[in-house]
Amino acid sequence: MVATLLFYVFLLLILGVLAFKSFVTIKEGEYAVVYRLGKLDRWSGPGAIIIVPFIDRVVRVPLHLILGWQTMPQEELEKKVIATAMKMELKFPI
Repeated sequence: MVATLLFYVFLLLILGVLAFKSFVTIKEGEYAVVYRLGKLDRWSGPGAIIIVPFIDRVVRVPLHLILGWQTMPQEELEKKVIATAMKMELKFPI
């Protein structure tokens, strides 16, 4: 009786973990690439997706990459003829 009860509790625990790991949420601005046993299975956009735990692997790919670089300090003359040094950073969305 006790062994049967422990078996059912253990079974419910395992099923709960599998159910928890089978739902994946992808944020806005990301794509999910799903690999099943190491091979490309599908890709998905933002939202909730269902996977098979321990068989599927989800890789999140950001869509909003930013390419940027910094410039050398530049001097600028203000209205009162005071020189100030400025450093800029340029960013471009890809």
